[in-house]
Amino acid sequence: MSEPETCVIFRPPATLLAVANVADTLAWKEAEYFRRAEQQNEEIIYELSDGETVVRGIEDQFVAVVFAAITGPKRDEAEQTIRAAGRALEDAVLWQWTESADPAERSFALRAFAATAQETADLRVVALYTRTIKDKNPEVRAALLESVGRAAWPELWPVVDELAESGTPATAVLKRSYEKYLPRSK
Repeated sequence: MSEPETCVIFRPPATLLAVANVADTLAWKEAEYFRRAEQQNEEIIYELSDGETVVRGIEDQFVAVVFAAITGPKRDEAEQTIRAAGRALEDAVLWQWTESADPAERSFALRAFAATAQETADLRVVALYTRTIKDKNPEVRAALLESVGRAAWPELWPVVDELAESGTPATAVLKRSYEKYLPRSK
């Protein structure tokens, strides 16, 4: 069983400076830094003074979302500190954005849920992606395509199938990837 993780999503536009500024203020120890590469997100890892709590600042280039992933015994305290810095997006607001009249907000919410997706499907997010298939806005549909590819849950197969009906090259690639890495359950 993996250790519980708390994710804090930053309001767009954000960079890893949103995490670095908090870390510098509190003298969190930088443990490691990974530059962005073709198949790797940019990431900076901090250790808190207890030696057990870790804050990973991640700039997910695949869905254009910056977030902090926090593990360890002081994760609640670290989450509160990051949120108090003022750049974080509350989860309730993110869910409100899924219904926004602004396509950019709807798109960001879809991608944010994908960026922070765990290994096990979040059925609330699966339902959101399923509802979003009906959205006619091209920006939102593009974000849905990216998000379904990023979340990569077998439970999203019905969404993949419906997206693939459009016959675009991007949806064909998504379907092939799902077939290769997430075969349908028998």
